[in-house]
Amino acid sequence: VSWAGCAELFRQSLNFSLHSILLILYVQTNTILLNFMKGEEATGFYIAGFRFVSALGMVAMSVTGALYPAISRLDPRNQAEELRAAHLRCTRYLLLLGSLFSLTLFLCAPALVRIIYGQAFAAAVPGLRIMAFSVFFSYFNSALSTLLFSLNREREVLRRLGACVAFVLAINLIFLPSLGYLGASLTTLLPEFLSFALLCAAAERY
Repeated sequence: VSWAGCAELFRQSLNFSLHSILLILYVQTNTILLNFMKGEEATGFYIAGFRFVSALGMVAMSVTGALYPAISRLDPRNQAEELRAAHLRCTRYLLLLGSLFSLTLFLCAPALVRIIYGQAFAAAVPGLRIMAFSVFFSYFNSALSTLLFSLNREREVLRRLGACVAFVLAINLIFLPSLGYLGASLTTLLPEFLSFALLCAAAERY
């Protein structure tokens, strides 16, 4: 083990580390601010619904995590068509899964909440239905982020994720005081729209 090797490893992994930190802020800001502004009961109703969304999000991370090593070995200059085909194939599968999961969460929200948490958490159902469609867009965004990482555009992803974190903070300060945990559900969905638009623009450019 050498200091030079450690420094090089740190340099190469820095963008991925920053991405992980920003992703945690992106996901957890709602919970932190909601607990601070509205207390534990409202936070509990929000988290009850969000756990379904975050659990399903692991499916997209698993798919793109498996795909990334394969497409990152492709040369964008000489193997552009292969790279594009792999991305589109992955995206089709993710969108199919995302659509299925979003519709299932929306339609089955009352039954899911009742079975997992009991009737005492019935108030979590509207929030879960709002957040259900964030699954669809998060799957699309996972595919786009993986594509940009494979093109060595990590800083593009970081800039867009940083903008989304700032957006999450701003809309939470607007929605949470008046809407409580339903506002937190909205601020889970709306940033996925913004991320989708920003990542699409970046992917289209490259």
